[in-house]
Amino acid sequence: HPILVGKMLKENNLNFNEALKTSEDVEFNMLSFVRAKKIQFINDRLYNYRIKRKDSLTDIYKGKSQANNHKILFKNVLENWHKLGFLKNNEHKVLKYFTRISYNVINSITDASFKKAYASELLSIFWQHMSEDIKYKLDSNTMDKLSFIQKIA
Repeated sequence: HPILVGKMLKENNLNFNEALKTSEDVEFNMLSFVRAKKIQFINDRLYNYRIKRKDSLTDIYKGKSQANNHKILFKNVLENWHKLGFLKNNEHKVLKYFTRISYNVINSITDASFKKAYASELLSIFWQHMSEDIKYKLDSNTMDKLSFIQKIA
């Protein structure tokens, strides 16, 4: 119901993060869904991403810009989810998701010193909110990507 959604958004002071150049919808959704009392999934596809469109924001913000953007997103989402207790039973799923994204972003960075600093900052953000023993619950693909990030750092 739209009125209840609006009330929930106001009560939790949820807005699109203007510091993000891209993925502001991802952060907004991640912060909103965990606060909702009830979520209903539907089969309708209400998002239509146009990938590889010339001059799109997604195409413009690559490399360092994309890395800085994702760092803001990860930090905000993890801080919020940690405060709400959402990470407690979902750490391995969250780490898997963020590791996959981080791996792809790191591979797109050409500046070696920036890549190293970025990987180090990401790991710091991750381990600030998650326990390192969560690694034992990760699948091998995620562990490989996480190990790659750790080697870069």
